[in-house]
Amino acid sequence: MEYRYVITDCLDPYRNLAYEQLLQSEVDSGMAILYLWQNENTIVVGRNQEIGKECRAEAFLQDGGRIARRRSGGGAVYHDLGNLNFSLICREKEKACYPYQPLVIGALKEFGLEASFNGRNDFTVQGRKFSGNAVYSDGAVACRHGTLLVSCEIARMTRYLTPDKSKLSRNHVASVSSRVVNLGELSAAVTVDALRQALIRVSGATPLKKQPSEREIASLALFYASETWIYGGNI
Repeated sequence: MEYRYVITDCLDPYRNLAYEQLLQSEVDSGMAILYLWQNENTIVVGRNQEIGKECRAEAFLQDGGRIARRRSGGGAVYHDLGNLNFSLICREKEKACYPYQPLVIGALKEFGLEASFNGRNDFTVQGRKFSGNAVYSDGAVACRHGTLLVSCEIARMTRYLTPDKSKLSRNHVASVSSRVVNLGELSAAVTVDALRQALIRVSGATPLKKQPSEREIASLALFYASETWIYGGNI
């Protein structure tokens, strides 16, 4: 069992989601792909979410933001350059061989931070969330992906995301900003690049040589950027 990694410097959410999907065709038995990526000024909603209930979409778009929809379920997330996204892609039948929790927890230990997984979808440090995660599968290949808050503009995130208030009350918090934390606040050593390298070291991953073509990425990115998909979730 081994890991291969891919790092992209693309900041376009539609191309990055297309890239993630296409990487599923590059997974062989006995390997997992660790895909590390960032989106700039983007809100990404879950597969079945209604955009109007999850964020102040019109204001966000007028402010230069972009809205995207992923294939996995779960809640809406805000991405900027203070956020690192990770995807772990492997054969569905080998998913248990490549748990992502030890990778994230192990990477944080390199900075002297004790992270924990809450058993649902979140990682926390000192009781505050720094990562949310989701999963989807086509039956043959599974993709588990998540966010890692490093130096995200949390004030901007809370301005535009509008989570269900009942969810906050269930977690006994008054607002999103009170339940999340940037890792950079807990250790100045945590930067996006440093965290990216820590994940690679902990996994022992080597570079993935075979990757999707530019033609494939551009073509599928058009689908992810389409209003039919973003606002309707229709495949």
